[in-house]
Amino acid sequence: WTKCVFRIKFLYLKKNLTPKKVKSLTDNTMRKLIYLLLFLSTLLSYSQKKSVSLKPIKENYSRINAIKKWTKVDKKEVVESTEGGEISFFYLNDKLEKIVEIHFGEMGKTITEYYLLNGKLSFYLDVDVQYEKPFDDKNSTKLTDRKYFKNNKLIHEINEQDQGSPFINNKLAIAEEEKRILANFDKILLLAKKQL
Repeated sequence: WTKCVFRIKFLYLKKNLTPKKVKSLTDNTMRKLIYLLLFLSTLLSYSQKKSVSLKPIKENYSRINAIKKWTKVDKKEVVESTEGGEISFFYLNDKLEKIVEIHFGEMGKTITEYYLLNGKLSFYLDVDVQYEKPFDDKNSTKLTDRKYFKNNKLIHEINEQDQGSPFINNKLAIAEEEKRILANFDKILLLAKKQL
């Protein structure tokens, strides 16, 4: 560090700057470095907190997808899309763990997965598959939307279509998206209860 300061002073002295100007320039450089370090430490702290808060959700997602034998899988046909669809409810020891909703269309399909943690929605995965030709899923494109929930609050989103979260600082958009997903989730849970 002292070598760096010495080099800065040497360069400025070489350009016929007075010691007072060199000290001022060195102080400004130091101030900028301190601000940069504070900014980087804040950024690092924020990213660590977010990854820690997502860790239980990601672990639950991995746990559920590792289950090979479900104790019960209920399927229900739905007619909300032009080509129909179905909803599958996955149970382990009479506990609903996962819901998969598929809607078919002429030019694609939508697959939405809901993962539960302690009876609440924890992770929402939406895959929009777009066909190149009608009813032909070869050479299709997929857009994936991932949403993380904690205590029925949307806390994080990864959206391929928008290359990240489109509403990172828009509280109204967050609230509307959260409300839309939770309303659909509650509607699907009612279907699951009717089947019991």
